[in-house]
Amino acid sequence: MPRIWIIGGANIDLCGKAVHKLRVHDSNIGHIELRYGGVGRNIAQICCLLKERVNFVSCFSTDDFGKALMKDCEDLGMHLEYSYTTNAYPSSLYIALLDEGGDMYMGMNDMRILESLPFERIQEVCSLVKEEDILVIDGNLEEEVAQYIVGHCKGKIVADPVSIVKAKRLTK
Repeated sequence: MPRIWIIGGANIDLCGKAVHKLRVHDSNIGHIELRYGGVGRNIAQICCLLKERVNFVSCFSTDDFGKALMKDCEDLGMHLEYSYTTNAYPSSLYIALLDEGGDMYMGMNDMRILESLPFERIQEVCSLVKEEDILVIDGNLEEEVAQYIVGHCKGKIVADPVSIVKAKRLTK
């Protein structure tokens, strides 16, 4: 039976929506929510809700956000045995600022924790992926890691580029 493998980001999303027209260089009144997110994690969540067996490979911090992210993933049914935990970086964070109409005005991320995912772990996962499996990668992975995966994994590979800037990592 095919398995779904997902290698990518898991982060805390902070989303702020302005109540009135945004004013730059000012403190704007808005509504702010904290959610669990990350492109890889979100795709894994959808697959779990569809009752698929999901092996989610990411990097989690040992801080409180990281522990909460891992618990959320496990509660959703994701298998995290190939994920990595570190105290070298804080948890991955994403901040979205929406205008009063709900359109993205600006986003910013700090996903450097993914850089600490050991390359040996990527190699191990690639050796476990079978031809009938599906492997999803997101554009948050370093270019060298994405290129290794494409060149060494046997399964069907799907990529989510994440953003215009990060899509370039998947084009070579």
